[in-house]
Amino acid sequence: LSDAVKLCTMFDTLKIAAEWAETCGVQINLEPLNVTTDHPGNFLRHTRTAAELTRLIGSPYLKVLYDVYHMQLNEGSLCDHIRAYADQFGHIHVADAPGRHEPGTGEIHYPAVFAALEQAGYQGLIGYELFPKTDTKTAVRAIMAD
Repeated sequence: LSDAVKLCTMFDTLKIAAEWAETCGVQINLEPLNVTTDHPGNFLRHTRTAAELTRLIGSPYLKVLYDVYHMQLNEGSLCDHIRAYADQFGHIHVADAPGRHEPGTGEIHYPAVFAALEQAGYQGLIGYELFPKTDTKTAVRAIMAD
């Protein structure tokens, strides 16, 4: 299918899903995924596309799951994207890149990421979706240091 057909189908489906979410009182999140390492061929790969879809649908029950790890691999410019689209974020996932380990083990400067989220007014939850580089105890210490 062409990208246009995929996008229109995604919009129509998300509109229906958002209506169901509103009826049920359940928050749903749309997550773009990286195509370089973990999800080759995935269609939704950019923050902007996800945020524009959720803005167009306009439901408070449909937001973007912003996964810092995935977006570093796909698009970089994390703080710029956070500032532009944080109003659409319903949840944040954290892991460092490369490797999907705890913050401080890769190239992402998490103090700047967390500062951008705070400055953008994000007040939702942050989940650590990662594989500990050495062990869970060490990973938890790194998380608590952030």
